[in-house]
Amino acid sequence: MFLNYLQFFVIIHTVTSKIVDDYFDVINGTPDDISPTLQTTLLSIVECTVMCMKEPTCKATNYNQEKQNCWIYDTNTFNWTPNSSWKLTKNFKLGESPSNPGASCLDIKSKRADPVSTGLYWINPDSSSAVQVNCNMDTVGLVVVQTKSSKVG
Repeated sequence: MFLNYLQFFVIIHTVTSKIVDDYFDVINGTPDDISPTLQTTLLSIVECTVMCMKEPTCKATNYNQEKQNCWIYDTNTFNWTPNSSWKLTKNFKLGESPSNPGASCLDIKSKRADPVSTGLYWINPDSSSAVQVNCNMDTVGLVVVQTKSSKVG
């Protein structure tokens, strides 16, 4: 039995919606006191999230299914008001969150389309749990390790 187009779309949408929920911080609400940098009409939260992933400055989206509104924000730090009509997603680019760690500093530097600078990033080198490290992105993406020595005397 072949799937018709609508059944196929529902399956794809369900799978991609699960991916959105797994990789993004999704809440029901709208941001307070900030304006979107871009507003457009799209068919789904998945399309809205994909658009955000393609925008180097996008840090969050707000999507209203009834109106098919997609709002793009250049910050993911804001207060928000609960609103069941809107899905607010915070986009954490690779290395910015324990929910989306890189395998290494070099992995983050090589996979991110936007410029990265030296600082704190999340990595998960052994696929067990993410840790926050200081990455030197001015070189080839090295973890900066600092040790303390103490003199007894």
